[in-house]
Amino acid sequence: MKYSKIILVGYRLTGKSTIGKLLAEKLNFTLYNIDEEIIKKAKKPVSQITQNGSNFGLFRKYELDVLKELVKKENIVISAGGGLGVNNFTFAGRKTYGSINRDVIKRERNMLSVLLSTEEAILEKRLLEHYEEKGSEGISMLTRNKEIETEELITKFFNLYESRKEDYKKMGDLKLDNSYPENTQELLQTIIDKFNDRQ
Repeated sequence: MKYSKIILVGYRLTGKSTIGKLLAEKLNFTLYNIDEEIIKKAKKPVSQITQNGSNFGLFRKYELDVLKELVKKENIVISAGGGLGVNNFTFAGRKTYGSINRDVIKRERNMLSVLLSTEEAILEKRLLEHYEEKGSEGISMLTRNKEIETEELITKFFNLYESRKEDYKKMGDLKLDNSYPENTQELLQTIIDKFNDRQ
């Protein structure tokens, strides 16, 4: 079966949005950012969906609904949020939304799943640059506390990352390091070559 879509997964700040945009341009596909689609579907910002970061249950429900809708489309690139496939919120007290996300992705045999990772030193650098430039915008752990010490920010960021690592390992037909911009073209070509293997 030919691949007709790509989903990019991985922790925040690993470059999913950037790589997704470049892939969509090269393949002439439509790009979808799941977090942006959640906001459209809910008609409210993430801060309201999550009750200012205190409860992500509803957000995870929207996330699953959006994922199920998007995988029905063809000729698309999907940029997932950092918690897709790895979060531990339970669905009706049974399976986690994270495991259900993974099941949805695995069922789509014509969708190439790409896990992006980044060296931790580079992640920390990107995190601090993001916080300096945009403050808490886009960093869900800061929704309730927009003023946070740098050390605490780094600790929270990597504690969450550590808690998700084992589940990230369960994802990705391709697992690629996206630490260095100078390797971007090679990374894109690796994805496209894998995608075209089934053409």
